[in-house]
Amino acid sequence: MRSLLEAGPPVAERWRRLAGPGRYGLAALLPLALGYYVVRRVGVGDTMAAVLRLPPSALGVTFALYGVTYWLRATRWEILLGPGVVPRPSLLAITAVHVLYNNLLPGRTGELSYVYLLHKYHGVPPSVATPALLVGRLFDLVAMVSLFALAFAAEAGPRRQEAFWSGLLRSSLGLLALV
Repeated sequence: MRSLLEAGPPVAERWRRLAGPGRYGLAALLPLALGYYVVRRVGVGDTMAAVLRLPPSALGVTFALYGVTYWLRATRWEILLGPGVVPRPSLLAITAVHVLYNNLLPGRTGELSYVYLLHKYHGVPPSVATPALLVGRLFDLVAMVSLFALAFAAEAGPRRQEAFWSGLLRSSLGLLALV
């Protein structure tokens, strides 16, 4: 499979322009826009006061937990791909790049980077990597729905909780029947 840079002049030129120095400005635009929104809605003083109230250890704990989530994601990919197919340190790097592309590229097109990186660096065929990615995303969906369900159940009254759990059980059984 040819790379984008080998695809010919029109495609290669557009890719080089996108991959030039402007890509950093594009990547910085979203955080700057979100930061501007927060400052306008909340105010600089309130935002700084909230940040300064955090103990310094909170930053260390946050980064440690962030690292643990990457390690857990890499472990999940290792389980889905099969033990020993790709070494965990490589899966950790692929996970980091995959998340980066998911955050930078529009429309979740960064998901394709997982399949591409596994194929390019470890020879994992797309017919193996794609189902692993889809099952991983299905697990993510189940986890998010479960968290939403727990939050909803915690806020609902007893009668609504019973109806909610009954509906959740039926929909979960329906999903299991599909899988």
